[in-house]
Amino acid sequence: MSASATATPPVATQVRTERLFAALPLPDNAVADLAEVVSDLNIARRGAPSRPGATGRRPATGRLVRSENWHLTLAFLGDVPESRCAETAEVIAAAAREAAPMRLCVSGGGRFGRGRYSVVYAGLDGDVAALVDLVHSIRAGLLAGNLPVDQKQYRPHVTLARPGDRVTNQQAAQDLLTLRRYYGPSWTANELVLYRSDFGKGPVGAQPKYTPVASAPLGG
Repeated sequence: MSASATATPPVATQVRTERLFAALPLPDNAVADLAEVVSDLNIARRGAPSRPGATGRRPATGRLVRSENWHLTLAFLGDVPESRCAETAEVIAAAAREAAPMRLCVSGGGRFGRGRYSVVYAGLDGDVAALVDLVHSIRAGLLAGNLPVDQKQYRPHVTLARPGDRVTNQQAAQDLLTLRRYYGPSWTANELVLYRSDFGKGPVGAQPKYTPVASAPLGG
């Protein structure tokens, strides 16, 4: 028997990756103001105890995104090899340098999708054209570097909840009417942040943890 017939096949090396996205953080006053409105929406109402005699209450009806996780996503990259994370941060920083600080305001809102896949969001007002230009700059830099990036049509928004079919059509309509009337405090966005999204490190059903891995000043 030849040596080649008994040779052990090579073991594929698993590439370690990080799940990344680029975003603008929301200032504390904008988060607090929006959170006060969201807390009164139907999607924020908590259900009855999960079983007779239980003392705890069910999570909010609408699978709310925690306010500390609110952000304005500009580019979603998905899984990026760890060996290319530093390069990714450089691309993000280069796009930030070509931009300028911009005045923004959380305003209005709406709903993406239907049924169990729906998403309730808050909209944006202010220097939106400059924001979209920054998005295109980030995407161009990532694509030029052969790095992954979601290329769907960009719609600036802050994801608030994923209610699915847990609220009635009437409740959803009430929430959307409230959001469409909302106009929050404005702020100057001056920092672009690259975040890592960590899943699977908490209890079942836990929300992801977003950790900043790099940041760059706009116009810096």
